[in-house]
Amino acid sequence: MINPWTREDWNVTAQGQFVMQYGEEAGRRMAQRAGLKKLGDTHPKPPAAKIYIIQGKQGPKGDPGDGAGTAAHEFLGFYGPGTFTADQLFTLSATPRAVTFPTATTDESRATCRVAPTADATFYLVADVTDFEDDGTSLICTVTFLAGQLTGSFLYNGTNNIDVDTALFLICPHVPDPTLTDIQLVFCGDPQ
Repeated sequence: MINPWTREDWNVTAQGQFVMQYGEEAGRRMAQRAGLKKLGDTHPKPPAAKIYIIQGKQGPKGDPGDGAGTAAHEFLGFYGPGTFTADQLFTLSATPRAVTFPTATTDESRATCRVAPTADATFYLVADVTDFEDDGTSLICTVTFLAGQLTGSFLYNGTNNIDVDTALFLICPHVPDPTLTDIQLVFCGDPQ
């Protein structure tokens, strides 16, 4: 998309495209544009990666004796706009409670992207970057986007018990894909 800051023909269509690209950031960026219009060719800063935690989603209702309806899941989410560099590292929020990945019940982990990769691309969720780089330990799971696919698949490395206030790390693919764009990952686990 052409950046509206550099367009001579700023119009409703350009503004609509801008709002679609930047979502909730658009209003702030348009206000920034209005305040800076005398500065000439000013480019907005692209949106930053977002890390979020959604706690305590209630499980399905069922017979109290079968445990259904009593367990809540813990979700750790990540949104990364744009493309990524080789082995780019993101520090995810510290877990607010002790959590086990993956969940023992229905796994609600999700991985999507806006533009599919041209080759397979694998992301790594790890508990300790140094251990992972040294010998591969501390790997919690991999998320793989296959070539041409808009959804990714999760492969958990066994059962991982994560203590409260543990920072987790997301490592981008070793070989970046130039087309893989705007990923959203949601890791689903059980509270301990």
